[in-house]
Amino acid sequence: MIPLTLGFFIYKKKMEPVPFRSIIILFIAFILACGLTHLIDAAIFWWPAYRLSALIRFVTATVSMGTVFALIKIAPEVIELKSPRMLENIVDARTVELQSLNARLQEEVAQRKRAEEKLKHLYADLERKTEGLEEMNRSLILRERDLLRSEEKVKELNLDLEQKVAERTEQLDASNNELEAFTYSVSHDLRAPLRAINGYARILEEDYNERLDAQGRHLIGVITKNARYMGQLIDDLLEFSRTSKTEVTKSWFDADDEVRRICSDLLQQEKNRKIEIEIKALQPCKADIGMVRQIWVNLVSNALKYSRKKTDAKIEIGNQHLDGEVIYYIKDNGVGFDMEYVDKLFGVFQRLHRKEDFEGTGVGLAIVKRIVDRHGGKIWAEAALNKGANFYFTLPQ
Repeated sequence: MIPLTLGFFIYKKKMEPVPFRSIIILFIAFILACGLTHLIDAAIFWWPAYRLSALIRFVTATVSMGTVFALIKIAPEVIELKSPRMLENIVDARTVELQSLNARLQEEVAQRKRAEEKLKHLYADLERKTEGLEEMNRSLILRERDLLRSEEKVKELNLDLEQKVAERTEQLDASNNELEAFTYSVSHDLRAPLRAINGYARILEEDYNERLDAQGRHLIGVITKNARYMGQLIDDLLEFSRTSKTEVTKSWFDADDEVRRICSDLLQQEKNRKIEIEIKALQPCKADIGMVRQIWVNLVSNALKYSRKKTDAKIEIGNQHLDGEVIYYIKDNGVGFDMEYVDKLFGVFQRLHRKEDFEGTGVGLAIVKRIVDRHGGKIWAEAALNKGANFYFTLPQ
């Protein structure tokens, strides 16, 4: 049984080199021979001369059987024993693995060195940039100091300018007040001699009409006409002066109803003309009622006057909305004017047509502009010769 067990062991290891192979083979042959001897002795046990020897050998065989069972128990562990070649292969594989691991470690070390070199370059570049930033920071600090000094100078200049503007405004207001007072005084004082001139001219015309020839009567008519014109001029100047002094008291103004009433009143004076007035729905506004009424009276009067030479005069009145603001307008198809002289349109005593063609003192539009200005609004005009004129104005709420 022992030789068979050892043979089974060699058979299982046939693909691998078995350690002490020759010794094991000899040991198998020896045990096999011994076993056959014992087997023969056991066979002849029944001969008396050999019974004692056979008994001892039987005991030996029994011990051998115990040895077999002991070998069977440890056989798996013996089978798992590594041969030298297997150990060499394992060592070689482990060596290759260690070499690969070592190569990876060397590559990682090399990469780390390259990363360290790159970090060194980046750190050096960062230091250079930091130095540049520090230099820029110092430059910015200097510029900020210069800017602060400049701002202080600008503030000083602004304060000085504001003071000068305030002084000039005060002087201008004083001059305007003096001028308006002078205008009011002169206009008021001129009324008495003007009434005297007009009265004496009327006396001459009534009492001495028969003694005067045609030339004399013509001269009296010229005096009377100019006296009336001067009276109208004085009235307009006083109205212009009052417009500057009167306090603006705002309340809601029904522009639609008021403009229709103004147009109706003015058309009563133009019964012999063919006039078409289109009044679109006008939005109410919050303003000084008396002043705004004066705006519409003057603008409608102008539209009627400067469209007088048209056989089919047309006037359009309305409002429009632009950027949340209400813009009122009045348009006519009258003689218009040259836009080259539009800057003179709203000046006092500025006329863009001859007095012989159209009566007036040249103050009406100046009064309109003064009222619009006092309400914080704007007024402007667009026109062309013989193609009518359009006037626009706003009254901020």
